[in-house]
Amino acid sequence: MIATDSIFLVYEQRMIRNLKQTDYAVTKQLFNDVFVMSEMPNFIVAWRQRDASPSYWIDDILVGAAIVGSKKLHYIFIHDEYRDHGIGTKLLKAVIAAYPTIHLTSVDDPDVKQWYIKNGFRLSKDCVYVRHEHNLRFK
Repeated sequence: MIATDSIFLVYEQRMIRNLKQTDYAVTKQLFNDVFVMSEMPNFIVAWRQRDASPSYWIDDILVGAAIVGSKKLHYIFIHDEYRDHGIGTKLLKAVIAAYPTIHLTSVDDPDVKQWYIKNGFRLSKDCVYVRHEHNLRFK
């Protein structure tokens, strides 16, 4: 009898696509895992007002999402196990590609602020982080 070792190659399917209404429950669960519960009412409002909002999936599992509405990035969130793998940057690039001029909601975390600045956002005179396709002039 000849023994043979089987080799199995496993490929992860990675995909960025816009969130659909049918993604609500899984998106809400991921949001709940990432943010404090008191933020949930704001998520619900942002979800209802969202425009095209990219999400990141690995093997049909949602691991990250960005909620965009009215040219404003309300939230970008990544599952803890998948942070620091570039997924947030990929989602942010997808947002910027779809919305070259976009605003952020307020950001308190200094590390998150630096991440947005590194990705081309800046603080406007109204204390809102903005990213514009063209430089702005303030009067």
